[in-house]
Amino acid sequence: MGTETRGERPDRSYLHIGLPKTGTTYVQQLLWHNRDALATQRVHLPLAAESTAAHRYAAADLCDPARFHGNPAAERLTWQRLVEDAHAAAGTTLVSDELLASATHEQVARAVNDLAPTEIHVIVTVRDLARHLPSVWQQAVRFRDKRTFDEYLLWLSADDAPVWNRHDAPTVLRRWREHLPADRLHVIAVPPPGSSHTALWERFAQVVGIGADGLDLDVPRDNASLGAAQIELLRRFNAGLGDRVPAPRAYRRSVSFGLLHDLREPDLQLGRITLPPQWTSWVAERAERMIAELQALECDFIGSWDDLRPSAPIPEDDETTDADLARIAIEALRANVSRSDELRQQVQRLRKRLASSGGTSS
Repeated sequence: MGTETRGERPDRSYLHIGLPKTGTTYVQQLLWHNRDALATQRVHLPLAAESTAAHRYAAADLCDPARFHGNPAAERLTWQRLVEDAHAAAGTTLVSDELLASATHEQVARAVNDLAPTEIHVIVTVRDLARHLPSVWQQAVRFRDKRTFDEYLLWLSADDAPVWNRHDAPTVLRRWREHLPADRLHVIAVPPPGSSHTALWERFAQVVGIGADGLDLDVPRDNASLGAAQIELLRRFNAGLGDRVPAPRAYRRSVSFGLLHDLREPDLQLGRITLPPQWTSWVAERAERMIAELQALECDFIGSWDDLRPSAPIPEDDETTDADLARIAIEALRANVSRSDELRQQVQRLRKRLASSGGTSS
């Protein structure tokens, strides 16, 4: 390969497209935290200098343009700008956002066409369903779903449930396979419980060709799951809320980014969300079908197929009680009041600073 200079098109473009709830946030946190060190390895994150949310905005512009309608940052950090930045870089370009897992056939075709003629690779991280589905249900509840886990699984058991469009690896990969050869589609199995906390990153880095030198992998994970009791409290809240607060953004602002913040208090972590025993056989059968379909696609596979076979769920010793929920609700309210008071004091301090500098507080 010849010597390259800044401004030439990259040798390769890697699109890490999900699946959602498969360690994507962890990988993205490491990428953004180490973006300067990655640059020394000629691994470029497009628009990295502008925002850590740049890939989310660009992916939304491609796949779901209405998602951030009216957001100035989203209007600036478009898919086209990401493509232009990618073409202006030399070396390897890396984009990571799980919204890309929902790209339609037409959107996939556009992405491949826009990034051409660079050599395009797609990375899909896949988790065993016994761990994946509880996370998928939790995410649904965090965005207003009011169904119990059992009710949600009953809905999922129908193959035409729309959520599979972005949570079933073979379905997602087949859309990209229409435009890319199998050896450019990389499937990374999320390591099983008990693995090193950096095992997923090591598999990811192996695919992209990222070396360990100069990287800091000691990054706090800020997308921790909630406990079973916290999610049950939120689910009941959603059911009680009904159709009130109809605007999705108002709910996300007040609940997803407000109440959830207060529910994340460490001492409120109670119980784990595990697969109900009555769904074990169905999940095992679905996992085997997924593995067979992935093998038929002949993609590059990293890990062990056994990593995708669900282990038996570990039953919880105690079920969540109404008393547990009441305690958590009280503690969440306490945290909310404390946070509101702290914000009020910050506003007062800012007003005093503004007044002392000759400005106004209006």
